[in-house]
Amino acid sequence: MPDRDSIIEKWEAKDRVVVLDFGGQYSHLIVRRCRELGVYTELLPYDIPIEELKRGIEREEGKGKIKGIILSGSPFSIHDPGSPKCSPDILDLNIPILGICYGAQLIAYVKGGVVGEGRKSEFGRTELFFKDSDLFDGLTENESESGISPYRACGVMGQSPTIYGVQFHPEVHHTEKGEKILWNFLYKICGCERNWTMESFVRDKIKEIKREVGNDGSVICGLSGGTDSSTTALLVNKAIGDRLTCIFVDNGLLREGEKEAVINTFRKNFKMRLVFVDAKERFLKGLRGVKDAEAKRMVIGGLFINIFEEVAKELGMPPQIVDKHPFPGPGLAARIIGEVTEDKLRICREASHVVEGELKRSGWYDKVWQAFAIVGDDVATGVLGDARSLGRIVTIRVVESKEAMTADFVKLPYELLESISKRITNEVKGVTWVTYAISSKPPATIEPC
Repeated sequence: MPDRDSIIEKWEAKDRVVVLDFGGQYSHLIVRRCRELGVYTELLPYDIPIEELKRGIEREEGKGKIKGIILSGSPFSIHDPGSPKCSPDILDLNIPILGICYGAQLIAYVKGGVVGEGRKSEFGRTELFFKDSDLFDGLTENESESGISPYRACGVMGQSPTIYGVQFHPEVHHTEKGEKILWNFLYKICGCERNWTMESFVRDKIKEIKREVGNDGSVICGLSGGTDSSTTALLVNKAIGDRLTCIFVDNGLLREGEKEAVINTFRKNFKMRLVFVDAKERFLKGLRGVKDAEAKRMVIGGLFINIFEEVAKELGMPPQIVDKHPFPGPGLAARIIGEVTEDKLRICREASHVVEGELKRSGWYDKVWQAFAIVGDDVATGVLGDARSLGRIVTIRVVESKEAMTADFVKLPYELLESISKRITNEVKGVTWVTYAISSKPPATIEPC
């Protein structure tokens, strides 16, 4: 059986704290602050399977263990329909946990507490009152912080370890001694050791890129001129040199002189291969008459993706690479519910091949975001020839999406669904039933695991 390519198993031998991302605007900032304090920290999706976290916690010393978990904030209220919720079993992992804002509400909710609305809203600076605890060690009374609600800090005191929740954001600069609160959690409560610097990060990432790309591979990088894409381009360039090609799209929305600065920086200063695309007219045409802020973001993001794919094709990238659907990091294990076995892997692989083949044959493949088969432990009675027998249930998942944060199931024609079902039950040994998933994200996720 092939190795289970999980997030945890890809980790280097470095202990870490993980931040579960519930969509809060400061999720990445929490990671940054913890790293600045010298502890390697990783951002993971809120719905990561509990088994993945258990594997990280139970790893042997020296192989990179999870030492603590931080639950991020969120734009949702805990009572909102479809609000993101992690597995409640996370609170039983016997590991230090810190919930921040929404994360604190989630802890209280899971523990059976009542989460209600405050009598008034409080934004900006206010005073923090707290009782002595390891989390607030070194703070004096009446510290100023940025947050809301009369219960701004609490500790759910269990045996060992303690689970904490704070209804404010210690990661933002406006919170005085916020850095000290995070330091206390990382070092006093989680028992972390200093194991991260920017220099070590750059060194490790360059090694990782070299390993992923290999000796003969090449990379295409979409370059906006912003900090994130520029940093990515420089790291990849340090790793593989001129095997990197950057695509810089001028959307007509850049600051004065920014286009020239990007071109000069990457072509002249860093001697990098840069393809420039003047797309000002396409972006302005796409934005004509659009007033809603979110709609404008969608137009800009969609055009960036379309233009990037066009230029990748012009550079000779094969269509089967450019146009293929997204595939999860954990591989087919993300589409197998329950234990990963050779038999379930075979069924998942063969059924997904049928799904993709039928979509391509019918012209639907390029119209959808993602399409695949799911298999679990459920079985159902079928009739194969003259005999009744038990077989696996395969679920087909086909969704449309723009950025994978939300997704809707695709209303495929009945004739196509019938063709997919007939082929799977006839061609994939051990399958008796085929079902079609009609849940959107939220409340469901795209991948089942």
